[in-house]
Amino acid sequence: MTSAPDMRGTSIAPAPAATSRRRFCGAVGAALAALGQGALAQARYPDRPIKVLIGFAPGGGADAVARLVCSAMAEELGQPLVVDNRPGANANIATDAVAKAPADGYTLLYNTSALAISPALYARLPYDPRRDLVPVAQAAAIPLLLVVSPRMPVKNVKEFVAYLAAKRGQLNYASSGRGNITHLAAAEILRLTGSEANHVPYKSEAPAITDLLGGHIDFYVGNANTLIPQAQERKLVPLAVTSLRRMPQLPDVPTLDESIAKGLEMVAWSGFMAPRGTPPEVVARIAAAVEAATRRPAVRKRVEAGGAQVRWAGAGGYGRLIDAELQRWSRAVKAAGIQPE
Repeated sequence: MTSAPDMRGTSIAPAPAATSRRRFCGAVGAALAALGQGALAQARYPDRPIKVLIGFAPGGGADAVARLVCSAMAEELGQPLVVDNRPGANANIATDAVAKAPADGYTLLYNTSALAISPALYARLPYDPRRDLVPVAQAAAIPLLLVVSPRMPVKNVKEFVAYLAAKRGQLNYASSGRGNITHLAAAEILRLTGSEANHVPYKSEAPAITDLLGGHIDFYVGNANTLIPQAQERKLVPLAVTSLRRMPQLPDVPTLDESIAKGLEMVAWSGFMAPRGTPPEVVARIAAAVEAATRRPAVRKRVEAGGAQVRWAGAGGYGRLIDAELQRWSRAVKAAGIQPE
């Protein structure tokens, strides 16, 4: 009688089919666990402070609005929103940092219309606003104000255009930087009125306004919130506001829509963006907080007292605005003869 083989010390390999099944089940289990953890993290969002990058120095118009809105959003979300100012390169430093940040909703960009202008100004940007970022919500818009030196013999837009024609190519206008909205808005007004003037770029608004007050510059299209005090005191003569509705602080100053071209509006809009890949549920949560914050009467009052306007739009509406403005300012840069750097 033949004895059974001794199997002691010999490992028994499972059947290939059993091994495949176990590996498959393990992989599925790990994937489901990861998905479950991701969903749980999104459900708990936010569970720590959120960083908000701004591409401009503290104290400016966009910074002031952002801080007001972020403060109210913190109460809505139950976590602090930490504002991080990273000025420079027409806000490209801050924008690039957010574009490369983790897409988890804890690093946001408070962007302005500079986002729509930069692609036309710079030949090589380190980011693509459409590819690398997603719109979250618009929060506000800051109108611009066309003002002239009191030394100019004009009191309204009609007289201003006539004086530009009489002094064709002899007048100087300021901007707070080559290619930014204060430059392009003035260039658009000149184009639409068939006028010519000499551009004098400054590094910021403060020296531009100083020279305008001193009579060294003839006119300027600048942020309304910084120009309202001088306009109210008649240190500068306000001729037109660039929003579609008049400003309560300057109710007698007409809009460009009323005085130059029907439907014409040029404002420094602003809002929130996130890195591409941020979960839709997180984007929706942030957008809801922006909406709730901008609906607060106290926030609206303080934003509008500073010369800005509350304008909320969700991710879809904000995305459409950005797309339209990218095309608009690309055309404006070309029309102004500005060569990309």
